[in-house]
Amino acid sequence: MKDIKSSKEITTYVSDLGVSKATYAPIKTRLLAMLAGMFIAIGGIASSKVNLLLADSPFKSIFAAATFTIGIVLVLVAGAELFTGNILITVGYLDKKLNKKQVLTNWCRVYVWNFIGSILFALLTYLALKDSEDYANYFKNIVVSKTSLGFFKALILGILCNILVCLSVWCSYASSEGAGKFLLATFPIFIFVLMGYEHIVANMFYFTVGYLFGSDVSVWTAILQSFIPVTIGNIIGGAFIGMVYQIANKN
Repeated sequence: MKDIKSSKEITTYVSDLGVSKATYAPIKTRLLAMLAGMFIAIGGIASSKVNLLLADSPFKSIFAAATFTIGIVLVLVAGAELFTGNILITVGYLDKKLNKKQVLTNWCRVYVWNFIGSILFALLTYLALKDSEDYANYFKNIVVSKTSLGFFKALILGILCNILVCLSVWCSYASSEGAGKFLLATFPIFIFVLMGYEHIVANMFYFTVGYLFGSDVSVWTAILQSFIPVTIGNIIGGAFIGMVYQIANKN
């Protein structure tokens, strides 16, 4: 890879990109966020397939984690707006190029449309696999597992997840080449999936499919025990990365 940007150059780039993202036309943000929800869902269903195929293998987690990375590659190379990555808009805010309303509007809009994209792909996935008992049990067990973590653990796993996701996004900006972005982005994502950290957009897909297959975990439990703590954790983890680099490189 050539022409790798320095840490300071990446910080400036992220700051300016955050301004651009926060001022997109609403329809552009919605469409690209919908695609991001679908792209992460593609990673989710691919890794699920690997987990089922290698159910008895000690290496299934490694292969499943590697497969999931296609989601972030699609987001970064094909182009899409992902809530967890957009937490890095914090850099533009700290540089006083954006106000709170612009940041929160972007986050809320991207979050909602990531969910819409996830639901769309989850519905198609369910229609394709609805006769499979293996998939039904797999996704229903995911819902049970994720809602059994407890609020605090889900929060911590959300923080850890988005530290890695935002490092993935951050490192991808060091290269303008597609192959470079792929190599720089995949390893942090591989680690977060391997370690079982919690990513809110991936969970949008997993929970939707789980409920379509008939999970009996209440929606209220899912919101309180997973969606709220994981969302907060993802915001904290991503904002931490953006804040540290902004402070370190502002002079």
